[in-house]
Amino acid sequence: MKTVFLETFEFLLICVCGTIFGGLLFMLYNEITAYVIGSQMSYFLPDVFIDGILICFPPLLFFLPMFRLLSLVRHKTKKRLPTLATICVLSLAFWIFLVPVCEKAAHAWNSLFEKPPSELTEGYFRKLDSDTYYLSAVRNKYIDALKFENDDAMKNQVERKVELVKDRRMVFERDEYGFSDPLVGAVLQPSKIFAAFFQGLYSMEKSAFSACASGIKNWLLFSSIMVALLSVGALINASSWRLVSAFWILFTTILIIALNFLYMNFYFAPLTSQLDNMGNFFVLIKNNFQFIMNCVIAAILLIAGTLCTIFGKKNSGGDAL
Repeated sequence: MKTVFLETFEFLLICVCGTIFGGLLFMLYNEITAYVIGSQMSYFLPDVFIDGILICFPPLLFFLPMFRLLSLVRHKTKKRLPTLATICVLSLAFWIFLVPVCEKAAHAWNSLFEKPPSELTEGYFRKLDSDTYYLSAVRNKYIDALKFENDDAMKNQVERKVELVKDRRMVFERDEYGFSDPLVGAVLQPSKIFAAFFQGLYSMEKSAFSACASGIKNWLLFSSIMVALLSVGALINASSWRLVSAFWILFTTILIIALNFLYMNFYFAPLTSQLDNMGNFFVLIKNNFQFIMNCVIAAILLIAGTLCTIFGKKNSGGDAL
């Protein structure tokens, strides 16, 4: 019983600290991407902070079982069975019951997934519409500026075409990374790998919220991803070498998330579309493909973990790693 209470406390502590930290990071990200050089930056935005908590909680649950399982591998003296059971029950309960709460709360905050463009300030050179502008005046969506044409054919020429622009309507759209000001985006643009990782989590979260809004049945089918992630717990005895067991837990978790991401973004469409002409049974498989895929993964992991536990040879030398 003490083990269950301790694991519950640690689980809740990670959830609370993780969501608060994620909310702060989300708020900082929005402040930086919305910042325009020459304007004043706000240091704390309560509405954006709450939005960040709503957004960061579901992705935290994707990785929280992995963190707890890695802790189990590291600390072999723990009572594993009650700890594993507690992790599974809490993860499933939080995922099934609290993520829909986040989804409903998200609809109450209209700006949750919106990134409205900000008005740029005057007195700076900026590259807009493939040309460079010196903004001398900005009034709502109308500008007065000097336009310097960027022509690749004139790279080696001192003179470039300069045009006086007055009262021209121009909507300042954010770039692909969400930066309002091109000058800020040019300095703080993230790496492609870093951006792709968070964009992938963002797309999976939108799929989760969409499944929540589609009814209980669709949400429970979508929740099979959490069942697959929890089945990774069967691999804590994959090897007597703790480093090897940790590697398999990390690798399998990432693989499950990647497969679900590919399915949610229609990368499996060429495969699943072939099932339409193969009979009603295969159409049923297509309509529940993600659920069946996650259940198959869970079954394979449970069988593999059971076999490793039964037939695995203990290595006292590797246990120290």
